[in-house]
Amino acid sequence: MSDAARTNRRAAIQAFKRQGILEAAESVFLEVGLEGATIRAIAKQAGCATGTVYLHFETKEAVYAALLGGSLDRLAYWIGEKVADTKNGGPAKEVLLAFFAYYVAHPRELDLGLYLFQGTQRRGLSKEFDAELNDRLDQGLDVIVEYLKSLKGWSPERSRAAVLDLVSHMVGCLILENTGRFQSLGGNGAEIISQRVDDLLEEK
Repeated sequence: MSDAARTNRRAAIQAFKRQGILEAAESVFLEVGLEGATIRAIAKQAGCATGTVYLHFETKEAVYAALLGGSLDRLAYWIGEKVADTKNGGPAKEVLLAFFAYYVAHPRELDLGLYLFQGTQRRGLSKEFDAELNDRLDQGLDVIVEYLKSLKGWSPERSRAAVLDLVSHMVGCLILENTGRFQSLGGNGAEIISQRVDDLLEEK
């Protein structure tokens, strides 16, 4: 086996172990939260030694940030795919619904993100992690902003304000839907957001 092949094999093994740790950590975080989680518990769930986890992540916060970062990257890709679909005749509405549709399809990822906002107090990670995750979220939302700007001929400021307003309503509906509140209130989050997107598309 050549040196290059050995290097690639080691990298593949490390990537596989890292992914296993992240999958185990997701289960731990969803069960006990960030505060209740420990590197030891994550290692036990992953079936490895704690030292193996530390080879990949310095802290449990770093593990959490990696999970959220991966989720936001997948969200951005999902949105980008919806934009690409419009070039082949796909409906513009699907782009504006993409944020909502992604989290409907991936409720565990929504739970991970919303865990940082319990009650009225924000549970942040470090400033560095927060900044990195905000940048990744912006990357996904910026795709929608640019699409809306092109579609409607609006200014960047108006387009961004419209997207932030839309996403704010989407998050509220996702929370009400996932907590069962809409069922007791007689509402439907998907219908509410669909109508809001229709209204946005009709704006001049």
